[in-house]
Amino acid sequence: MYSNTSLFTAALVSFALSASLCPIAIYLFRSHFLQRSVLSKYRQIHNDPIPRIGGVAIFLGFWFTIALLIVLNTGLVVTYIHQSLRTQMLLLLALLSTAVFLLGLIDDFVVIRARYKLLIQVLIAFVTSITILPPPVVLLPFFGMIDFGMAGFALYTLWIVGAMNAMNLIDGLDGLASGISAIALVGLGVTAWMTQDLTSLLLEVTLIASIFGFLLFNWHPAKLFMGDSGSLFLGYMLGVIPLFQVYNQHNYLGISPIILLGVPIVDTIFSILRRYLRGIPAFSADRNHIHHKLLRKGLSHVQTVLFLYLTSLAFLGVFVLENQHWVDQRLALLAFLVLALLLVLIAGYEEMTQPFEVYRNRKSLRKDRTFLQSLSENLEYFYYRCESVDELFFILAIWAEINPAIEVTLSFPGGSRHKNFAPPEQKQRIIEFQENEMTLKLIFSEDFFEMDSDVKHENIHHIISQTFSTLERILQKET
Repeated sequence: MYSNTSLFTAALVSFALSASLCPIAIYLFRSHFLQRSVLSKYRQIHNDPIPRIGGVAIFLGFWFTIALLIVLNTGLVVTYIHQSLRTQMLLLLALLSTAVFLLGLIDDFVVIRARYKLLIQVLIAFVTSITILPPPVVLLPFFGMIDFGMAGFALYTLWIVGAMNAMNLIDGLDGLASGISAIALVGLGVTAWMTQDLTSLLLEVTLIASIFGFLLFNWHPAKLFMGDSGSLFLGYMLGVIPLFQVYNQHNYLGISPIILLGVPIVDTIFSILRRYLRGIPAFSADRNHIHHKLLRKGLSHVQTVLFLYLTSLAFLGVFVLENQHWVDQRLALLAFLVLALLLVLIAGYEEMTQPFEVYRNRKSLRKDRTFLQSLSENLEYFYYRCESVDELFFILAIWAEINPAIEVTLSFPGGSRHKNFAPPEQKQRIIEFQENEMTLKLIFSEDFFEMDSDVKHENIHHIISQTFSTLERILQKET
């Protein structure tokens, strides 16, 4: 039998470590993140820079506790670790999750190109599928039991990569990704306790405690973000743990792991679908995720998070019912689809209410997108011909008006230029850049960042670089 006291001790250590590491992370890394590229600012809710290193606290709080239990050779380890998961497999899980964590951590400091980041994720997921995960025998609604054989490794890889990125995408509000992860782990913990899967129970309780330690600093208004290191790590663990836990319980897999991650899975799948309908690259970043839509419908930050917590609890309930065979798998699938549909409808997506109209406008949207990219990329040609500040600002103002900006201001030693294009809006984004006593200030509508925020980031950074270099050339020539 397991000991509630031992589990409580493991949870307490994990919570204390995580909660202690968070203020240290804030202190040590704040200066770095104040200087970091503005890439993430276009998609975040906060205007003030906040350290994105909270994943370190979650990761170390969890694995240091597990390692401490093993090193001390406690009765807790003998009871829990050796029951259903060999120590070698636990070591592999630690090594592979560390690789995921480090990938995210590096990306938090130095932005990794999406294709390389995805390639590394696929590699880690594939190694996981052939070393840790059980045989790919799956019970599917309407199809029965299917042994996917070698093809199962590809399905495992797709699932783990999807889980990592789904958790990364849902990490858009204070406490959202951490809370949803904790709720999913609670569901796993409940079923592990009911089936006496002690290894899974120990991992889940320890990880929940580490998340709660971080959540003290991530609740709105957040002092610390988990960053990619945290979201990818949690996504990986929530992709892997349910697989070997469900298999240990039933000797086959089912749809319950998908149901468990209902909110991030629905958000990710629908993001790909709506981008396709609009003719936008599937992995283009935007501010049209479910949590963004709920905010625009009038819910406060905390209300949006709590609503998605409740939705996650609803998915969790379906997960437990399906996992314990208290409802038929087909009924569980129906419940999942109904919850997914309700969530998308409540968010108020045009892609759901007017899909054909959205699809008809995709050519126009794609044309505008291509034009703005081309304009930004070729602005250097027009800047090259500029001989005065007025000529430079004239071209800059044309670019700003087309984008469209509300206001643009260019300041430099000895003068400034300013132009308004529209009256101020209630929700607007002020973006200001400085270099060698030169300042460029742009004001956009908040709606400007709803789609293609990563493309807009690249365009704006290109414009800033070219504007400052051209202005510096003109000023040197004038002096």
